[in-house]
Amino acid sequence: MMRVMVPGAGGMFSSDLVRFLNELKASRAVSGGLDVVAAPETGLDITDPAKVDAFVAACEPNIIINCAAYTDVDRAEAEPEKALAVNAVGPENLAKSAKRHGAKLVHISTNYVFSGDKGSPYVETDEAQPVNAYGRTKLEGDRRVAEHCPNHLIIRTAWLFGRKGRNFVETMLKLGREKGALAVVEDELGSPTFTLDLAAATWSLIAIQAMGVFHVANTGVCSRLDEAQAIFDLAGLKVKLTPIKLADYRRAARVPLNSALDCSKLARVTGHRPRPWRDAIRHYIEFERS
Repeated sequence: MMRVMVPGAGGMFSSDLVRFLNELKASRAVSGGLDVVAAPETGLDITDPAKVDAFVAACEPNIIINCAAYTDVDRAEAEPEKALAVNAVGPENLAKSAKRHGAKLVHISTNYVFSGDKGSPYVETDEAQPVNAYGRTKLEGDRRVAEHCPNHLIIRTAWLFGRKGRNFVETMLKLGREKGALAVVEDELGSPTFTLDLAAATWSLIAIQAMGVFHVANTGVCSRLDEAQAIFDLAGLKVKLTPIKLADYRRAARVPLNSALDCSKLARVTGHRPRPWRDAIRHYIEFERS
């Protein structure tokens, strides 16, 4: 029996991850069986090392998939210590406990560890140079995971959208219906990622016992403006879009101009290639939003 523990359960990605794992369990596709232990943030404070170790000891997982994170990019500028506690100290606690109890730690990271200055999608070996507090705390978490748990898998992903929690797709649909006209950034580039597709790719890596750092996102690169236009086209909404520059969009945190991820390593190692981002958004709008 393989037991998977999911700290941070209840968030946007973790909800669909647990859903995916339970469907996998029901299909009996995992030899020996699969047990899923969801650990919501209200039930497990990963910043408390004693509580983490007690939970892991009682759970006895083979794999820990850490979905707990401080994800408010702008607020992190004013709360760097809080962000550091959740994004770095917590993963360190999980890493130490995973090593102590013989579990593999899968840690979900972010494209925001990069500066955004590169003229093409980032590969795993590119130097990480975050430009905001959120990115710095996530990068520190990656480093601590790698330092304290040799059997680790770090997955960097980007621009998530899913059924639970705030995301760009839902924001655009809401504002598009309310206003009919929007100004959207045209020079911020990235890789939209559907949470269900991220879950499937994560499992493909676990299934081959992959270790190290991997980039996972839906295939393709677009601007926020491109993404917004696709959302409205796929939803059948007519919304007037006005392009603006990222420099003119006022927010507390600086964000990278280009944080697109090259996921060719994932395809090369696992044979798994996530579908194009536009197809993923179509599926989400048509089948997942109810």
